[in-house]
Amino acid sequence: MDDLFSAASRTDTPQPQDNVLTVSQLSNQLRFTVEKQFNRVAVEGEISSLKRAASGHVYFSLKDDDSVLNAIVWRSAAERIKAPFEDGLHVVAYGKLTTYGARSNYQIIIDRMEPAGLGALMQRFEELKKKLTVEGLFDDARKKPLPFMPDTIGIITSSTGAVIDDMLNRLRQRYSGRVVLWPVAVQGVGAKEQIAAAIEGFNNLPEGMPKPDVLIVARGGGSLEDLWPFNEEIVVRAVAGSNIPVISGVGHEPDVTLCDYAADHRSPTPTAAAVEATADVIELKQQLATNLATLKYFMEQRLKSEHQRVRLAARGLSDPRSALNQWQMRLEDRRTRLLNASTSRLRMLRQRLDHAQHRLRPQLLTQFFEQNKKQLADFERRLGQSMKGKLTEHEKHLKARAQLLQHLSPKAPLEKGYALITDDKGNLIKTAATQAQNVQIEFADGKRDATLK
Repeated sequence: MDDLFSAASRTDTPQPQDNVLTVSQLSNQLRFTVEKQFNRVAVEGEISSLKRAASGHVYFSLKDDDSVLNAIVWRSAAERIKAPFEDGLHVVAYGKLTTYGARSNYQIIIDRMEPAGLGALMQRFEELKKKLTVEGLFDDARKKPLPFMPDTIGIITSSTGAVIDDMLNRLRQRYSGRVVLWPVAVQGVGAKEQIAAAIEGFNNLPEGMPKPDVLIVARGGGSLEDLWPFNEEIVVRAVAGSNIPVISGVGHEPDVTLCDYAADHRSPTPTAAAVEATADVIELKQQLATNLATLKYFMEQRLKSEHQRVRLAARGLSDPRSALNQWQMRLEDRRTRLLNASTSRLRMLRQRLDHAQHRLRPQLLTQFFEQNKKQLADFERRLGQSMKGKLTEHEKHLKARAQLLQHLSPKAPLEKGYALITDDKGNLIKTAATQAQNVQIEFADGKRDATLK
């Protein structure tokens, strides 16, 4: 048995070999081999770790219970793929395998992808429908009535294709108001975000911009995968939360999306949505003309009926001119009686005035005035004597009070040469022990400031 640790068995010196490769050479050979062997594969798995780059490329992993495979979708392919990119979605991805030598890993570059069977999408559809139903997003009580004649209609759909052309053609035939289009992608990457943003954008237009009275969310028919953006939760919540009434015109009659349940009204096609959002101007004019004709007919019949009633009633009435003559004669009689009564009253008053005039003589008035004049002079004399005595008495009393006030005044001694000394606050200084320095001395003829030391 050989000793594996003996000196003879060890090969410490490297032996020359002809197949030594650099890391890059080996990596390239592996990449060529993998891409040749797995040039076209279909892989089923669940999307996880989804990331969207600013360039538009999409990166994620495909996984099953045991393994994980890195995946890349270039922007050009991502724009064509109809299936949604979401974590947890079970898909079948088509593409080729390649390796990335910088990290020594392998990955699949996907150019086509679809949900792993319609059953998976329908399951997601039913689960989300159940969830939003429990929240009350589909309740009839939440639905708003459509305006009868909207001034502005907002349309959310693709700006190209037959859908918008058909809708605008139908609106031109029926409608004379304003139509505002918010163009969005209706399938593929970014469609759900654009649709939801358009609904919210219309609801939050600033003052001064034409805000729609009704919104139409529209798309032509297609497969379940094509219509899937209108089953996305972000879109359904935007439709349900819109303050503006929303009409869902997605797909054709057999197609049903969650957007249909959340909308205030569901139309079988986009063109039907345009019809239901408007009142046909031609039909309205025709209906108005019919109503006017009917109204005219009934008015004429009513006038004829009333005219007949007046004629029948007139037969039982007397001639109004006769009644007018009677009232005119009564008025004339009242006028004559009033004139006579007024004349008689004036005659009586004149007689009373003449009688009073004879009784009123000037000598009696003169005698009355002279008598009252003497009484007034006597009263004035007696009042003057009384007032004079009162004034003299009060004057003596006032002089006595003035003398007493002058005698008691603190400034009386000033006339004798005394002075009053006060501090800067006006307090009287009575002792030389005061702490005040700045003082004011008041003499009989004025005041002077001084400083005590």
